[in-house]
Amino acid sequence: MKRDSVIFYRSFFESIQTLDLEIQAEVYNAIFNYSLNHLEPDLTGVSLGLFILIKPQLDANHQRFINGNKQKNKRNRSETEAKPNQKKSKRQANANVNANVNVNVNDNENIGLTSSVPEIHPSNYKPVLEKKNFAPPEIDDVVQVMSEKLDDFTAMAQAILFMNYYESNGWKVGKNKMQNWKAAAAGWITRMKQYDNGKQKLGTSAARMEALRNW
Repeated sequence: MKRDSVIFYRSFFESIQTLDLEIQAEVYNAIFNYSLNHLEPDLTGVSLGLFILIKPQLDANHQRFINGNKQKNKRNRSETEAKPNQKKSKRQANANVNANVNVNVNDNENIGLTSSVPEIHPSNYKPVLEKKNFAPPEIDDVVQVMSEKLDDFTAMAQAILFMNYYESNGWKVGKNKMQNWKAAAAGWITRMKQYDNGKQKLGTSAARMEALRNW
């Protein structure tokens, strides 16, 4: 299924802007060729390293595109199937109305048009609390939150890892559905700082980019 458009995030743009123009062109071409035509790029060095960070988000967006088309097709089929049932329901409803009118008229004549309404005590009422459905964040929102604690390059990289991890497990924290993604992002940053997989940490964005160039 071919796509006519793609989602391109500001975090992608800002990270790619730090590269040489030739490498920028390679990464841009790889992103759009992969998103629109699903063609795997032939990259090396820093271009490959950056594309590896971005690729999972491109895959997630492509899956959303596929799921969105499935829902449209299902809705169109449902509307087509519903039309005959709606006509049938209208005929049944008219018959029920006529029957109810006749029964109610006869009943009212028998009781002299009087009826008693049971008193409803306020204690029988319970407030109905509206539940807000959890909505997964966009990657730009995650980058913005993480940028408050991390440098721009690290925030972008960790935001991509954060999105990929929780999208793969259905946005669950343990066995429960996530309620607050900002709290989960804060915990992610705390754990990242405590455990760095035995690798040396790099302090600045410039240092990280230099390490990535030499990778």
